[in-house]
Amino acid sequence: MSDETTSGLTACSERMRQLYWQEKDLPEALKVAVEGIRGGESDALDDPAGSSEILSLVKRLCYDVASFTWPGWDEPGIVPTPNDLILGTEMARKNLRYAIQLNKGDLPTSRAYWMVGAHLLSAGRYAEAVAEFEEAETYAQIARAIAEVSLSRGFVTLAQVLSGDSNLAQVLTEQLSVMDADATTASFAEQIRTAARVFGISGLLES
Repeated sequence: MSDETTSGLTACSERMRQLYWQEKDLPEALKVAVEGIRGGESDALDDPAGSSEILSLVKRLCYDVASFTWPGWDEPGIVPTPNDLILGTEMARKNLRYAIQLNKGDLPTSRAYWMVGAHLLSAGRYAEAVAEFEEAETYAQIARAIAEVSLSRGFVTLAQVLSGDSNLAQVLTEQLSVMDADATTASFAEQIRTAARVFGISGLLES
C-alpha cells in the first residue's frame, strides 16, 4: 500500500475538518471530502492488499460528511443546502456499509446506524428513522455503551413525537430528565434538545 495514499487521505480529513470547524466553509469542506472519498475508493480497488486501511480512512471521511451536513446540530455558521442533505444521507449509508464491511465493531456500527437515522429524521422519514435508531440502540447495548443506548433511545422517542405522537412528549421529557442526572449522558440530553428545537418541537418538552 502506498504511504502517499494514506497520508493524502489523512491530510484530506484534516483539511476538511479545518474548513468546517475553523473556517465555517461547508461547501469547500464537502468538495475536499468528496474528492478524497472518490480517490480513496479508486486507490482501494487498485491495491487489494491495502484496501482495508485505505477504506477505513475513506469511511472516516464519509462519517464526517454525514455529520457535517446534518442540520440537527444547529452548528453556528453552518447552513446545509438541500443538495448537502442528499449528499449527507448518501454518505451516512456508505459509512454504515463500510462499518459492516470492515468489521469496525459494535460501537462504530451503532454510531453508523444512528447517523443514517439522523438524516432520515431530518428528511421527515420518521418510521425509517426509528428503525435505524433502534438498530443503533441494539449495537450500543452489545457494546455495553450505556450512554449511547440512552442517546439512541431518546432519538427513537424524538422521531415518534415528530411523527405526530405528541403523547410521547412527556416520555421524552422524562428520558431527558434521567439523562440530565448522569454526567455520562447529560451532553447527549442537550443534543436531543437541540435537535428538538431545530425540528420545531421544543415547545412540547417540559423543562
